[in-house]
Amino acid sequence: MFLKAAVTIAATVFATVSLAATETFDFTGYHAGTYYSSASFSGDNGGSVDVTAGTYDWVISDGVDTAGDAWVGQWTGYGLGVWSSDGWGWEEHYVDGHNPEFLKFSFGEDVTLEAISFADYGNGQFDWYSSNGSGGLNVAMDADVSGTDVGSMFFLGAWGSMGFKVESITVSYDVSEVPLPAAGFLLLGGLGGLAALKRRKKA
Repeated sequence: MFLKAAVTIAATVFATVSLAATETFDFTGYHAGTYYSSASFSGDNGGSVDVTAGTYDWVISDGVDTAGDAWVGQWTGYGLGVWSSDGWGWEEHYVDGHNPEFLKFSFGEDVTLEAISFADYGNGQFDWYSSNGSGGLNVAMDADVSGTDVGSMFFLGAWGSMGFKVESITVSYDVSEVPLPAAGFLLLGGLGGLAALKRRKKA
């Protein structure tokens, strides 16, 4: 009976286990004054995010425009902004409310937002909207966003007098399930040894 239980427990350890991974995307370490129609960035654990820019209505979920009127701008030490035309000419440097503007972050899989780091911001607010419907308008930049499910994509935008750059974003996600055979062997061996000791005591 004891041995049967040991085998059952070891078999459970042999089963696959789901792990969570965390990625931080740092946008500050690239060339100043670089503009992209779209850009891809690598995380600290090998993941990637695609970034595009555009404009949106005052309610960000009401409509967005990712046409060629906005570019992703990148500044060393500060991160990402938007370069776009506001009707008076081309303005640059910030995600700001002149259009208003947004950056779109696409991860290719569902992620959970853990942290956003901003730089060069004005009145300390941002707008956002995610592919799973979470988000809000006029969110304080020191708000705790950790643990927020955002799906595979979300926007960071600015309205009115707001303006900022995005230094970094940290997300977490589930990785492929992996087997644990070594732990299974160790546990099976240990439980088997206990079973042998129990039989010896009975003898």
